[in-house]
Amino acid sequence: MRQNDHRNITKKVATMLAPQVDLALLITSSGEHPDLIREDEISHHSCGNLHNVFNRIRDARREFLNNSFSDSFQYSLGYAFHYIQDLMSISTPDKALRGRSKNLHDEIEAKFSRYSNYIASEGIKPESLNGEKEVTSFIKSQVEWVMGHPEEVFSNPEVSLERCFITCLSIAFAICRNESGFLKGDFIYKIFGETEQLLEQFNNLNAKMLKTCEQHVNYANYFLDKEKNLHREKRGFLFYFFDFISGEHSRRKGRIQSQAKSAIEKVYREIKGSEKETRGISAETINNIIRIETLLDNDYEIEYQKRQSEVSWYLFDSSKYKHAGEIRGRIKDIKTELERLQEDFIEKRKMIVGKE
Repeated sequence: MRQNDHRNITKKVATMLAPQVDLALLITSSGEHPDLIREDEISHHSCGNLHNVFNRIRDARREFLNNSFSDSFQYSLGYAFHYIQDLMSISTPDKALRGRSKNLHDEIEAKFSRYSNYIASEGIKPESLNGEKEVTSFIKSQVEWVMGHPEEVFSNPEVSLERCFITCLSIAFAICRNESGFLKGDFIYKIFGETEQLLEQFNNLNAKMLKTCEQHVNYANYFLDKEKNLHREKRGFLFYFFDFISGEHSRRKGRIQSQAKSAIEKVYREIKGSEKETRGISAETINNIIRIETLLDNDYEIEYQKRQSEVSWYLFDSSKYKHAGEIRGRIKDIKTELERLQEDFIEKRKMIVGKE
């Protein structure tokens, strides 16, 4: 295939893939670079060159996940497109076509060149390909179809060009689908993070409630003790007698009792506020568990297994995404932890009320 035809096909793909992004290097790479720098001795029009296609696609996928639409991504994908387009053009004379022309190679390229500007992209949608295995199988099936129908490709080059365009388009969309994780997996990971924070918040609330209430109880006890010792103050008999007959003693006693009562009321408010907050945390935790259990369906299992089997394609993070069985085990642990925190709250409340 001529360089300009390579560029025409790739330009149409680039326009549909990311019209807002400058993909000039992708277009240039598909048209020129592989022909300028030959990486091997295998013909670009032989199925033996599929390994180069697959290697370049893996490179492009890795580059996209690291830095989408970077120069290195465009360079690798452009190379892959060039190889695919050559493989699907049968520019090298096929046995079934020999004897037709002394310049069959040039004749076939000329036929393709006449149609490359007129590939219809309107209404065409890429094939839905998920994962490296589906991508490589799809490429192989398309190339094999072209190799198996030389007469049809020679007589109707637009058929091969359209297949070539759809193949490149489908591959581009599959590579640029940023699925280092998967939707349900991301949701579960996010909800687990929120739930861990809730449990930590519950635990901190228990400790804070006990500490705060103990401070108020001790404060109340201090004033109650002060009330008991009021008549024992060493101020002298005359001062004490004067305070008593003037009502100062009663006023001082009233102030002390009021301060003690205020401290006790703060304990009640602290307990009441903590109870309300812990109920909210418990309800939110249970709601999170229900959300996670709802996401753990058969689709999750299928998507998890697919990504686990193609770690390099999805940059699968085993520390982030877990098998459904492991997740259910973690849910059980969360329920146990929540029950423990609820019981701990009740025990601390009893301790505080007992001290009160």
